[in-house]
Amino acid sequence: MHSGDADAKTDRTAAANAVAALETQLRSARMDLEREQAVRADLARRVAQLTKDVQYYKSSLELRQQEVRYRLGDALVKALRPSRHTLLLPARIIGLLVDGTKRRAARLQAAASAQLADGGTASSRHPSRKPGAYLFCCIDDLGLDHHWRSCAIMRRVCQMRPDVPTVLASTAETPELACPDGVVAHSLPRPPRDRRGRPYEKWVARLRKSLATIAREQNAATLICDGAAPWPDLLPGIDRAGVSHAARVLSARECLSDVPPDHTEWDVFNQIIVLDDGAAQTPLDERLPRELIESKVERVEPIIYADPDELEERAAVRRRWNVRPDQRLAYVQPPDRGAASWLQRVFHALEAHDDVRAIVSDNASGRQHTWPPRVLASLSTADARRCWRGLDLAIVTPLYTITHELLHFGIPTVLVADAVDANARARAVSFQRALAAVTVTEAAFLADAIALALSDDVRATLVRRSRERLPTNGAAAAARLIVAASAPTVPSTTP
Repeated sequence: MHSGDADAKTDRTAAANAVAALETQLRSARMDLEREQAVRADLARRVAQLTKDVQYYKSSLELRQQEVRYRLGDALVKALRPSRHTLLLPARIIGLLVDGTKRRAARLQAAASAQLADGGTASSRHPSRKPGAYLFCCIDDLGLDHHWRSCAIMRRVCQMRPDVPTVLASTAETPELACPDGVVAHSLPRPPRDRRGRPYEKWVARLRKSLATIAREQNAATLICDGAAPWPDLLPGIDRAGVSHAARVLSARECLSDVPPDHTEWDVFNQIIVLDDGAAQTPLDERLPRELIESKVERVEPIIYADPDELEERAAVRRRWNVRPDQRLAYVQPPDRGAASWLQRVFHALEAHDDVRAIVSDNASGRQHTWPPRVLASLSTADARRCWRGLDLAIVTPLYTITHELLHFGIPTVLVADAVDANARARAVSFQRALAAVTVTEAAFLADAIALALSDDVRATLVRRSRERLPTNGAAAAARLIVAASAPTVPSTTP
């Protein structure tokens, strides 16, 4: 009898182990499928972009072949060898001169008509130019903080001014990421790690040329800059391309590290938009003349990319990943550098919590990882954003965009700040002091921090205080300021 019970128990255990192994294989297969689908989608986007580029260059070539200068050169080349083309050369030159004169007269007439139709609002420096586009320029060293921030403002600008073209120039590997429909995206050279010496000087020269070319070709009139770059060296070349309004977007803490004490960078901008999250006293009042602050500086809440209506309901998120009611769901986003060791520490700290399941940011999925069974999927940042309401915990490095977005939506968050720059560490510590997040400044305390954030009492406090700290999304306010300040450079609706 006892032997039969033991055999039955052994069979049940074996069956349970087999089911667990199959579930693990299923999760692994699902993750592989998602990665393959992401790769295919990326390839499809690249093919579409290449097709668009080929069509553009074909059209450009056809237009160039119709230019008078091209036709003149073609006539001269053909006339070099004695032939009928040599005899016809004088007649062709006379015909091209007549054609060129007619085209020039037509261009001048069209420019005058456009200026009158626009109520005389065209720039006096470029009277023949149409009212120009918004050009967002974002420079990222690591991650995509400035890219996401620019896209968050850009999508609101597109909603407010759908009649004005919008262009993005980004150092992101995939610049069209998170761009609204209709936005033209361009790649910029990514800055070198060491911002000194010859490599940095070459990068600045390439960046200056790229931005000036993009601004000229896209007929940009308003430039919105986000990220650390030598803007005083870059903007004069861009201004010659026709840009009449330049705005700078940066956080209050970036003012300490990105702006030189002599505030020369501020002189090249018409508008300064400072994102104040209350993490520290904004240093502008102490570092800049009052008249400069009053004439250029605008303060808004931190920028959040997602809107509440874009988030899935909690039940739908948990149903998608088969998360049981007695389980908790965590989001894990490692840093760009050292992701493998970082993830190993986090998963080791989660071993004490059998009820926690995790989804991982795909900025680590390109590397070879052996995911533990608790990992349900690897998601892109855009897909993960839609899952915020289904989360019980987030474990991330304190980068600007992800930190403010998680806290804005009231997600209990552990900020791992043991290997980040001074600005990010200070931001994380300030949120801990406000009881809006749990911050880890030493790796040895990671497990304790996760346990603290998962406790019911602390979780309730984190949800309430984080929402109190970041109640408003500043993206729409920033977009309104940019649109209002650049109004003279966009088509007027006033008769």
